[in-house]
Amino acid sequence: MIENIKVFPLVVANHAAYLTGQKERELYCDGEKLAKALLYCQKYYNYDAVIVFSDVYVEMEAMGGILSFPEDAPPVVKSYPRIIKVANPYTDGRIKEILKAATFLKKYLKNIPIFVSLKGPFSLACLLVEAERFFMMLVEKEKKARELINIAFENQLKYLKAILEINCIPFIGDPFASGSLIGYNLFENYALPPLKELIKEAKFCGLHICGETKNLLPLIIETKAKIISLETDIQFAKRYFPEDIYLMGSVPTDLLVNGDIFQVKEECEKEILAGGKNFILSTACDVPKYAKKENVKMMVDVGHIYKRL
Repeated sequence: MIENIKVFPLVVANHAAYLTGQKERELYCDGEKLAKALLYCQKYYNYDAVIVFSDVYVEMEAMGGILSFPEDAPPVVKSYPRIIKVANPYTDGRIKEILKAATFLKKYLKNIPIFVSLKGPFSLACLLVEAERFFMMLVEKEKKARELINIAFENQLKYLKAILEINCIPFIGDPFASGSLIGYNLFENYALPPLKELIKEAKFCGLHICGETKNLLPLIIETKAKIISLETDIQFAKRYFPEDIYLMGSVPTDLLVNGDIFQVKEECEKEILAGGKNFILSTACDVPKYAKKENVKMMVDVGHIYKRL
């Protein structure tokens, strides 16, 4: 089914809440409501794959963190885990709600790939103790930082296996492993090894890394992820990847909020021409909550015109 994905805007919980007239908190805490909202979005826009994602704190909360849930905004951290434990994906926190949502979508979208988002171990380690503190640990307490990454890896390995068990495709997001935040050496030594192990276990999965990644592309290819989602210029990035890799991107998300349909059409056509074979037209990151509906529709329409060529 992967070869049928030509356009895949990353519509997640916040835009789904906006499109269906619900409060964000309802979707963050209830897997069935999240699934129904994502199903509505897919039917409304008619894109080629669905990603199940609510917020970045799902795993951190399941591992002992405490959050508060504003009615119509993302969760807020009240406290980080005092004792960090590897979560049971079937019972702890909201991971079970994500799995419930994915299972629901598999039932109703039989011919459409269902991806489930999970954090890369490096990024999860950042979220477990707060990013600034973790980056200081990398410099001052390297052994402790590695221990934290190892715990994060063990957690994500369990989560990944649970995703595979329901026949969904893992989609690893590693926002704190961005070249905008860390350099080549830190990525190679800390972010890359656990990523490679996770992806080896998955066999087929997606990988999204936010921000600037041009300097990291020679390392990203080492992950052996089959789908690579980037914010980086696609024309530049594709020279690093073999033809059997599906490159995804890279429509700027602010364009969907502030642009018009003509600007969106022009940008999408540019990305498609740059991407070439096995390219998936997508957003550079999650579709913003208040993205204009007509802009997302235009993106999907352009992607499907390309699909028919």
